[in-house]
Amino acid sequence: MAYVPGYDHDVFVSYAHKDDATILGMDEGWVTTLVKTLEAQLLMQRPGIIKFWMDNELARRIDWTPQIMDALKKTATLLVVLSPNYIASHWCDREKDTFLKIVEEQVRANSRVFVIKRYKLEDDKIPVVFREKGFKFWLQERPGDPPRILGYPRPIPGNPNDQPYYDELNRLSFEMTNELEQMRKIAEAGGSKARTEADPAQAPVFLAEVTDDIDDKRQQVINYLEQQKLRVIPQKLYPREAGEFQAAVDEDLAKCKLFVQLLSAVVGKRPTGAPGSSYARLQYERAISAGKTILQWRSRDLDTKTLPDADHQKLLEGETVLAVGLEEFKQEVLKKATYEPPPAVKRKRAFVFVNREQDDKPITESVLRFLGDNGIDWIGPIDEGKPKEIRKDLESNLRECDGMIIVYGKSSPLWVREQLRQSRKIFARNEKLKAIGIYEGPPEPKKALETGMDVQILNCREGINESALKAFIDNL
Repeated sequence: MAYVPGYDHDVFVSYAHKDDATILGMDEGWVTTLVKTLEAQLLMQRPGIIKFWMDNELARRIDWTPQIMDALKKTATLLVVLSPNYIASHWCDREKDTFLKIVEEQVRANSRVFVIKRYKLEDDKIPVVFREKGFKFWLQERPGDPPRILGYPRPIPGNPNDQPYYDELNRLSFEMTNELEQMRKIAEAGGSKARTEADPAQAPVFLAEVTDDIDDKRQQVINYLEQQKLRVIPQKLYPREAGEFQAAVDEDLAKCKLFVQLLSAVVGKRPTGAPGSSYARLQYERAISAGKTILQWRSRDLDTKTLPDADHQKLLEGETVLAVGLEEFKQEVLKKATYEPPPAVKRKRAFVFVNREQDDKPITESVLRFLGDNGIDWIGPIDEGKPKEIRKDLESNLRECDGMIIVYGKSSPLWVREQLRQSRKIFARNEKLKAIGIYEGPPEPKKALETGMDVQILNCREGINESALKAFIDNL
């Protein structure tokens, strides 16, 4: 039995037999040596035997095709040894296409293929699905020198020239261990391999491709959402050419209502044919074009002001980007993915002006959504324009509203007090005004405003407080 329940094998090794040819004085080829060393590494990193499937007979018995295809269907992950010989092999191509087709409609499809790049290849020679993947097992020490295969013909422990081989092998074994562990946990928890067993009542979540430095964080989000029985797409690799990439993104976006994206300081690669846009930017723009709800994340420790790329800095500072801990972000994704608006309610014909500073725009969204769900018309301030125009718009809102909410989040108490003073003068001419609320949101602590005005303090420091907001609405 394989380490991952439900499979006969954990790893299927897809390689060209020419790359495993033995040389005089050696019993084993380069690929066989690598696989045996990898098995030993995996055994050290976790308990239990990892079962490999490696065909050593195909070169002599080409009638084994049904057995190979059956093994592919019963294997958890695919290990590809990519080389010129692999690309030229009809059999290798069939193994690759068959495995990708098998896992296309299963969970974790995008993380179940591991690629060893045995030799230097130009991008246009590499199959599209493998271009962004890979563990580099070749080295070109100086420009103009021919590349050398790491550990060829056989790696020697302790040899400084072979240390890069063992470093890359250790990275491969670490990532493969993580993947097999995740698949085992899902299987033991009763999770199925089929994506279609996710909750059919929920639309899938589009989780954008990320740069390599945060791929582990993307996987954490996938694991969390799948445990909540949500389907996450894409789980297949997109083409790298800009037009084909965009078409594939658009096709998947059409199935979703929520676009989720993790961002880091790394801009990442740019698609062929679109030199001005990174893959991150292109996915974001397609989500905007499709009218999707957008939720993005970056680390709270990331200082965007130090980034040299102005376009990427702008992306990281967007209104839909949350600079929070990853756990907090995952919960917000779940909330948005499973949110269902309540049944339509009869509108009260009440009009609320929600005043806030630019920095508090993200936390204001939950207030606006609550007002709308409860039949209240609302309007916010304008953030751009000439000072005279902004002032005129503010005064018009104060004269016409039935109620006002001032958002006290990141804004200073001085700013809140100034808004109260300004509104007090205009409210003297507003006969419709029925309620004034101060929405106290995160972060804590809040300094007291020390005012005797007739205002309701809406304590939402730990998140939306429905009872406080309903009490405000009842006064309208």
